[in-house]
Amino acid sequence: MPAIPEQFSDRYAVPAVLEPIQLLDVLELSGTTTAAAQVLGQSQSTVSRRSQAIRHDLKLQPGPAGPLHGLRFHDTGCLRLLRRASQWHRLEAGAVRIGGSPWQPPPALRGHGLALPLRFRHPRAWCQLLEAHCLDAAVLSGLELRESLPAPATTATVVRWGACLLQPLAVSAIGVLMPPGEWGLPPHGSEVVVPARPLAPGLAAWAAQHSWRCRHASPSCQEPEAWAAFLALQPLPLLCSRPWALALAPVLPDWPWRPLPEGGGDQLWLLQLEEVLQEHRRLQALAAEVRSALVAMHPGDGGPSA
Repeated sequence: MPAIPEQFSDRYAVPAVLEPIQLLDVLELSGTTTAAAQVLGQSQSTVSRRSQAIRHDLKLQPGPAGPLHGLRFHDTGCLRLLRRASQWHRLEAGAVRIGGSPWQPPPALRGHGLALPLRFRHPRAWCQLLEAHCLDAAVLSGLELRESLPAPATTATVVRWGACLLQPLAVSAIGVLMPPGEWGLPPHGSEVVVPARPLAPGLAAWAAQHSWRCRHASPSCQEPEAWAAFLALQPLPLLCSRPWALALAPVLPDWPWRPLPEGGGDQLWLLQLEEVLQEHRRLQALAAEVRSALVAMHPGDGGPSA
């Protein structure tokens, strides 16, 4: 399972008193008790039982369903204060938790730690996770932000979006993962596979602008194994970034990745909650760290933005 490592200056040990909050965070960020159990190294039944007890103690109710909502449970005032304390302890220890999707995983900055599954989410859902203090930052696709921001973002400036700030990172190459035996790019008017529309509306809009018809995958397509199963039944080209193609290579070894010749790529952004950014010095240099790491990981994708 591809995962985003929780970033550490040294290995971060969660205090016992904060372990229940971490469990709720992991459940929110993983999506299911099964995925959360894999992250925490516990059985699914243990995670389910413990999370039910915590939700009962804190009187948590299910949150509204839908792609725009990033939280499974209502973010109560009490829970937000507990999460804020947990986040403060983590950041004081130098640990930074950065979210991201399979399209563009955030880089591992230093050390090793808790690993969280990569998931496609609507940009507004990422905002909710930051506002609830489940995350400290998230790497977002500029293609997705085009569908959510009230005005176009320029790469030369920091963009304010509600309670969050967006800082420009590097440019990531866009390409197509082709079925075995097909080496050219899909012709205009043909079908390409993209993630479920509610989770990645920007990728679908970009594909349509390039005269392709979209075949939307199931919302359950998150991990490489799920994508491999979906593409085995529907062997169509997949709109795919270079990092995502590398993650899919072990399960789709015969599918070649072809960069699109138009150039330009996808401008990536770092999303952070402004009030938390101002409070913690560790976060204030984070955009520069992430930008440098992304360029080092994929030097041919377009380099840093202005």
